[in-house]
Amino acid sequence: MLEAVTFIGKNLGVDEEMLLYLIEDLTSPKKDEKQYLVKLQFFEKGGKLEFNFDFEEIPEEDKSRKDFLLRWRFVGNAKGNIPQIFLTVTNLNYLVGSTLYNLYQTLLRRGRQNSELALSIDKVLKEYFVLLPNGESLFNIRKIGFPLKNEKLKEGLSELDKLLYQLKQYQQRGQTDKEAQKEVKDIIKKAKELIKKKDLAKLVAQELSEEIARKTGVKKRQIVLWTIVLNDRPLVDLSPYDKVIIEHRTEGFEEEVLEGYCSICGEKKERVSPTAFKRLQFFKPYITDKIGFASELDMKGFSRNFLICEECFNSLLVAERYMLSNLGFRIGNINFLLLPSFLLTHDLEEWRVDFSAIVEKLKRKTQNIVDFTGQVRSITDETEFERKLREMLQEMGEGGIEDKALLTFLFYQKAQSEFRVLGLIEDVAPSRLYQIFRKSNQLSNTAVELLGGVSKRDWWLDLTKLYYLLPLKEGDKTEHKKLLYLYNGLLKRNPLDYNFLITQFVILARIYLTDSLAGTNQERRRITQENRDWVLSQEILRAGLLIKLLKEENLLKGVRNLPEISEMPDLKPEIKSYLLEMKYNEPQAALFLMGYLISEVGKGQYSSGHKSKPILDKINYQGMSWQKVQQLSNLIFEKLRQYDKLRFNEQVYSEMKKLMDKYRGEKDWPLTSEENVFYILSGYAFGSRMSGKKENLEEKEEEE
Repeated sequence: MLEAVTFIGKNLGVDEEMLLYLIEDLTSPKKDEKQYLVKLQFFEKGGKLEFNFDFEEIPEEDKSRKDFLLRWRFVGNAKGNIPQIFLTVTNLNYLVGSTLYNLYQTLLRRGRQNSELALSIDKVLKEYFVLLPNGESLFNIRKIGFPLKNEKLKEGLSELDKLLYQLKQYQQRGQTDKEAQKEVKDIIKKAKELIKKKDLAKLVAQELSEEIARKTGVKKRQIVLWTIVLNDRPLVDLSPYDKVIIEHRTEGFEEEVLEGYCSICGEKKERVSPTAFKRLQFFKPYITDKIGFASELDMKGFSRNFLICEECFNSLLVAERYMLSNLGFRIGNINFLLLPSFLLTHDLEEWRVDFSAIVEKLKRKTQNIVDFTGQVRSITDETEFERKLREMLQEMGEGGIEDKALLTFLFYQKAQSEFRVLGLIEDVAPSRLYQIFRKSNQLSNTAVELLGGVSKRDWWLDLTKLYYLLPLKEGDKTEHKKLLYLYNGLLKRNPLDYNFLITQFVILARIYLTDSLAGTNQERRRITQENRDWVLSQEILRAGLLIKLLKEENLLKGVRNLPEISEMPDLKPEIKSYLLEMKYNEPQAALFLMGYLISEVGKGQYSSGHKSKPILDKINYQGMSWQKVQQLSNLIFEKLRQYDKLRFNEQVYSEMKKLMDKYRGEKDWPLTSEENVFYILSGYAFGSRMSGKKENLEEKEEEE
């Protein structure tokens, strides 16, 4: 896997375009709000530096946004305890704190004190920052004339003024005795502690951002980037800022180097590093900064664990940002990276020419099975939708050099500096993605014919739809295993346990029908009380389509071989067509018909003034024994008569009883208690879905 990531970095062209691939993307805005960059502007006027601000809208379209972020050199924020030196940041605290000073000192250490960037920073620092001899700095917000509203900030700045005044007095007296030096050190220490204890940089940033938001009419949450401009020139445009960014990202390699073999490329190099991994921002597959993971519990022991050469390190550095920006996907609250491994890499230059196009094709193919319906959500015209679908099918099935790759799906969680791998699905052929996409298309066509629907997308099966077929507890660190088990089976063609799936579908129904969506992945769908029954019906029917898909691909284990139903001439055509197409066996069909009749009773109860459907309370969602099923069948007969539904459903009831009577005893009944519930609910869902058609039919019969 690590070799695959390195290969991506090498193909991106580390030397020529490294800065491009270090650019980070922004999180998506909430509620389709616009996002803005605010420029803190300084102007030289009459020998003085004046302050103002301006803002610029960040483009929404992907390519334009990426170009914008590149222009403003947004490479994220330094992570952990590494000093902040970047000039375009998401957190204003950095710019009003020590960022400028840190960057200035970095330039001095590298002999760039006369560079355009260093001279510009020096002007801003001297005019608008409070500087302490120990390197602490703070933006002097009082100098720009904004009224201060925060009492804590006023109090903190007042205390800082007193300490700075004392420091100035000592400096003016020029005292050099030990006692005076000790006093100076104590004052500097107190000032530093005051800035940190009172969190003055944060308070200054809060005051400044609130005032800017008020004056511009932009909401604070819409301001997602901050930067600095001097005399109409962004500091990020000044030389040698680009070099500083690259040096900062790669300098971790310089901390400790020795001669040895690179663990990635296998070559012997004069310069390899045992500790460079700790400077990676996102992808940290090895722990190289905690002594407990080193050989012989010695920091020098890392040299025997893992070594990396500079070329491979730079490739990983580029690849991690590229993967996050270009090969990252999200399903619900689960993230994953797509890692392509290319089988033919003997001609690296030839691959490099087409690499971006190849990866883009693999990305589109993956996106098609991740969230097809999301991609076509905005297409309301069905003719246009069908045209788009044909294009996708053609591209998915074309085949090309990208099909010579194998795909790894790396599922992960990222919290601050922690990167936790949840699971890997390795060596997936791109052709398998096409097979899943094509099969989903076939099933959705079938579902539209059997169940109706405005569009086949109503019945599509993609990884996002499957995510909502499983009831997952939010906050439970083990729940993802259920989802990855399903994805692994589908992508790698590993048979899935039939009883596991049935149990999950029954639990899904239970949390819907008992109003227990809170704390689960279903809650994020924001389902209303009014459409809950409709959504559940659609999900149960979709679950049936998934089982059909898995059966047809021989990907179910634990299924009993029972006789399928034959022709049933007395049944309504739509019911008969569904049962035959789904290849139900006799017990499944009996329960399905029972569920259908329950939907009829429920409709009668609702029409009679019930706000809910009390008949559903007779279903035990923990599972139902054969005896309980028989009792329910007798109750249904009485309820059909009570709500005047029997005359429309006598043939359905008769067929149900005929099928059930073939199994007189509980020992003869072949289905589990969970299966009993699932197939009853499948019939109920079918009846609920078809209720519009039934109402029309009954109205015609009443007229006759």
